[in-house]
Amino acid sequence: MDDLLAILIPAIPSIPGLEKRQAVYSWGGQDYPQEPITFHWGPYVAFRTSQLQEYLWKFLPEEYRHTNWLVLDVNEEALEMLEREVNGKEVDWDGWDLEAVLRQILSPQERWVLVFEPHYDQMDSVYHLPVSECLEKLKLNYRRDEQKEGFICVGDTAQRPIGGG
Repeated sequence: MDDLLAILIPAIPSIPGLEKRQAVYSWGGQDYPQEPITFHWGPYVAFRTSQLQEYLWKFLPEEYRHTNWLVLDVNEEALEMLEREVNGKEVDWDGWDLEAVLRQILSPQERWVLVFEPHYDQMDSVYHLPVSECLEKLKLNYRRDEQKEGFICVGDTAQRPIGGG
């Protein structure tokens, strides 16, 4: 799988079962991070703190470009499982599915952004959608009989329309 799925949120909400992890090395009373912070949702889903690729900022509305975002990339294993599930294969998320945690992370946010970038280099459209429609668009992109579309979903509580990209 060679796709990027990232979410941009102002802060991570408190969600039971979503565990923050980071390996640190302690020396002389100081802690030194050894890797980026990750958030784990059960055995298969992980979000790694990241940064948005510079060229993608131009696709966001102006007022979103000056927000201090927490950028989280979804792990490859979760994306592969989502693809199998969308295409009718039996997938056992062990009660910790990707769609459920995305809904829990995005729904309480006043503003959020979801970026789906096939091959890390394809951006076709910008949408202003509620969380449920954005997640349906994501799943549609993993259907084997559909051509993948790179897209950004911009969400906020006001649900104001924006132009396409």
